[in-house]
Amino acid sequence: MKKIVLLILILVPTYTVHAEVVINEIAWMGTASSASDEWLELANTGESAVDLLDWRLTSASGVPIITLSGTIPANGYFLLERTDDNSVTGITADIIYTGALTNSGTTLTLTDNTGSVIDKVIGGENWITVGGDNVTKETASRTAVGWETTTATPRAKNPNESKKISSPSEDANVKGDSVQVLDPVVSVGGTSSPPEYVPIPHLRLSALENRNAVVRASVSYRVGVYGENGKLRNDANIKWSFGDGTGAVGNGVSHIYYAAGEYRVVVHVTTSDGGEVYKAFNVTVQASGIVIDSVSNEGVSLRNTSAHTVDISYWSLKTGDGGSFVFADNTTITSGNSVMLPPEVTGLSYTGNATLMSSSGEVVETWPNNKTSQLQPSLSAERLSIQATPKKVPPKIEKQTKERHADEQDLAPAVSHTVAAVGAVPESETRSKNETNVPSILTWSLGGILTLSMVAFLFM
Repeated sequence: MKKIVLLILILVPTYTVHAEVVINEIAWMGTASSASDEWLELANTGESAVDLLDWRLTSASGVPIITLSGTIPANGYFLLERTDDNSVTGITADIIYTGALTNSGTTLTLTDNTGSVIDKVIGGENWITVGGDNVTKETASRTAVGWETTTATPRAKNPNESKKISSPSEDANVKGDSVQVLDPVVSVGGTSSPPEYVPIPHLRLSALENRNAVVRASVSYRVGVYGENGKLRNDANIKWSFGDGTGAVGNGVSHIYYAAGEYRVVVHVTTSDGGEVYKAFNVTVQASGIVIDSVSNEGVSLRNTSAHTVDISYWSLKTGDGGSFVFADNTTITSGNSVMLPPEVTGLSYTGNATLMSSSGEVVETWPNNKTSQLQPSLSAERLSIQATPKKVPPKIEKQTKERHADEQDLAPAVSHTVAAVGAVPESETRSKNETNVPSILTWSLGGILTLSMVAFLFM
């Protein structure tokens, strides 16, 4: 029978090992040397060392928030000192943190690298439920009978402490051939009476993954909170920190980032029965890179010039005639690719102007844009050269008199009644008035000479 029980103990889930790490001593009052020399201590009541990488010890007041690293040995202690390694004289700290504990009391929560709550200590108003003395500098210490005010014992066994500190795994009830492991506990006992143990519910969050977002475009977040039985916890209190100094409360929230960068988003979930869990993920915010490539009767062409896929869910496309088209959820354009939006899809009539807007109503791109304005001068110049061509007046044909000499008619330039090309200048217009009259002058001069010669001959 003992062998069976031993085998079952070996197969106990990992969280029972985590549950053996507890908050063991709180020096919220500092030391006799300085009130700023605050320190905290964790204890491992188990038989195995525990890796504390990415564990967190947080205060409900918001300060301090400590991210842990390192290992706490089996049946050993882990010392946290504020600001520097001088808070506890003669003992090297396992980790240095910043931020003062409030003397008015707070709740401290220890979570593992998955965000599961391992231990929680409710200090109460002015730390009345756990103890500690701001005058004598005695600390709040976990003992076999609960929390008490005792002499400080950094990285050492607390006064009135049993061989091992009472922990949930040690309180396991062995019945027949099975082992029942109790849940992690919250200590809310007074300073002189046994602590009251309240089971902490295990909470599970729906998947939250790293994602991309666009500058000045709304990004939405949503999380589901589930209890141990797999049921949705609609009573959960959900707080978001967006990594840019702002936050929000609620199951489904949205946010706009106004600058590119890498942001760490943290969601903090609590329930009225003591459940608590943290979850963090990264959001990479970049310029959209979406441009309007062309607008024609065929439709509007959008192109992604960025190096990442852009989600344009709930973005809108508007045209000059007031029409609007909203993109469906999960609409994306991959890097370097284009998408044509014909009128049959959008229901829009393209009049030459178009505006692309993000889901938050921010203008992302307009048409005509810079690209079209760069092409416009050559087109305009060509149009202007055509429009600036002077209108040609048909050549003026003077009416010839009947008395015109036959020779003159032979020598006179023939008038062309057809124009070789549109806009060509007729030859008759290029000649000067003098050039036009030269044949006529020559004709009359010869005629005069002939007449005089004939008269002279008669008188001879």
